[in-house]
Amino acid sequence: MTHFNLSAIALPDEFVQYCHLHQYNLSVKKKHIIAHVLKLAQDADVDTLSRHIRVNGVKVSTSSIYLVLQWLIEHGFVVKTVNGRSEVYYRPVSPMVN
Repeated sequence: MTHFNLSAIALPDEFVQYCHLHQYNLSVKKKHIIAHVLKLAQDADVDTLSRHIRVNGVKVSTSSIYLVLQWLIEHGFVVKTVNGRSEVYYRPVSPMVN
């Protein structure tokens, strides 16, 4: 089920301009995912991110979160860490405060 009434999330203008420059479409759901990821104060796994996003009433698939994370990693906004037990964590290069 898609919710079209989701309120838009404000991201820093520089980030939005970067996305436009690199032709990355910022849908409302992507903005919600990105905002949660960039505001992380500590490392988090995808399940934790998914729970935090859903608590705020936004339904997103795990695959959507992975796709957004991959783009953020490729463009230097997020670091991916794999520990010895194959657990994967993500954290922003520098937390975004809005």
